[in-house]
Amino acid sequence: MSGPTPRKPHVLTLTDVVGRGGAEAVAEELCLYADPDRFERSLCVTRPTAHVAGADASLARLRDAGVEVVRLERRGRLDMRPFGHLLSQLRSRPVDIVHAHKFGSNVWASLLGQVAGVPVVVAHEHTWSFEGQPLRRLADRHVVARLSDALIAVSEADRRRMVAEVGMPEDRVVLIHNGVDGAGDGDGQRVRREL
Repeated sequence: MSGPTPRKPHVLTLTDVVGRGGAEAVAEELCLYADPDRFERSLCVTRPTAHVAGADASLARLRDAGVEVVRLERRGRLDMRPFGHLLSQLRSRPVDIVHAHKFGSNVWASLLGQVAGVPVVVAHEHTWSFEGQPLRRLADRHVVARLSDALIAVSEADRRRMVAEVGMPEDRVVLIHNGVDGAGDGDGQRVRREL
């Protein structure tokens, strides 16, 4: 006689948009390629996607793969009302990991994850773009670094800057290079000449 089937860990990925760039593609692919037999997968998109090229196709592909899609339709930086919907979802159903991508989502995931009692919050920077803005440095240091369980950098240079310029704890900034599908064998010399 066997007992009840254990609940699969629920991973909620948080990103501003889909279908646009490299960071967005990484967020989508992490959802798509996480084993659905082992993980419950959700993707929360915070911004409207109506005018983003490729967004509809990305969202359809995610849904077809069994990924739950949550759309907040946040209209601007000061529109915080939609985050109440996300907070209710985090509180009403078990979410084990929130994996956020890029600065804004990292800040919101850190804050909401803490309030909702999410066990693990991962902040993922994609080619970290700190340009000296004092408020961003404060948010990275005092919100993201303190309230996230892991901070992911996609290059060694980004990792060094996150530690040296912002003061993120070195032992929690993890280097994970983005995976890229291989282009296969080819004529590198010919490609160089063409470029």
